[in-house]
Amino acid sequence: MTERLTVGQFMVTDIVTFTPETEIGKAARVLLEKRIAGAPVVDSSDALVGILTKKDCFKVALSAAYY
Repeated sequence: MTERLTVGQFMVTDIVTFTPETEIGKAARVLLEKRIAGAPVVDSSDALVGILTKKDCFKVALSAAYY
């Protein structure tokens, strides 16, 4: 019989999080330094309010460079 794989066996527990007030440039640097594609955004009570991805950061950078 094969062992069932669970999410718990693969999940990361030492995660990077951001707050909505985190500056986008700082968040982008952290994502690049940690070599991660995205991170949760949490409020002051640690409730999930969104996900920030490298793609989101690149959109902001490209938009800023355009204008």
